[in-house]
Amino acid sequence: DKLLGAFRTLRQKHTNLKLLVAGATPDNTDYLGTLHEELSEEEMASIVIGDRFLDPAEISLCLRAGDIAVLPYREALTSGSAILALSFGCPVILPDTVALRHLTHEGKTGWLFNPDNEKQTLEAVIAKALSESRNPVTRARRRQAAETFAQSQAWQDFNAVVTAALNAPRSG
Repeated sequence: DKLLGAFRTLRQKHTNLKLLVAGATPDNTDYLGTLHEELSEEEMASIVIGDRFLDPAEISLCLRAGDIAVLPYREALTSGSAILALSFGCPVILPDTVALRHLTHEGKTGWLFNPDNEKQTLEAVIAKALSESRNPVTRARRRQAAETFAQSQAWQDFNAVVTAALNAPRSG
């Protein structure tokens, strides 16, 4: 998994880095068992896993406690998780796709990664986000921008966003 690989590499430089993997998967994948096989005890100590459906209070706690919500989708047409994270003031990292890029404003409400671009890999973008989030004032402004952006996303605008995404030129 790209997120796990990025976390392992970044943790070498950021020794206090923590990863929270929260929520159930639609196919009930046993991530906990897989992680125990792949990671050392020390690495596992820096990962918190909640592999079940979370109640609203737990979701709020996770998103307010986190610095960044990393959503490394392989394919997605939209992301309720991104909107949810933003609504709690948690900036997001998303893949740079036509369908998702409208959900973030680079460096303000989040960042976009592109696995096909060496300078925009998930690892590089997480490192950039961590670096830019060190300053408490910047972090607070980014959280406010994320929350404000989420509040601005009215349902009446959703049709226009989807139509624009579907009509956008396709790459490759």
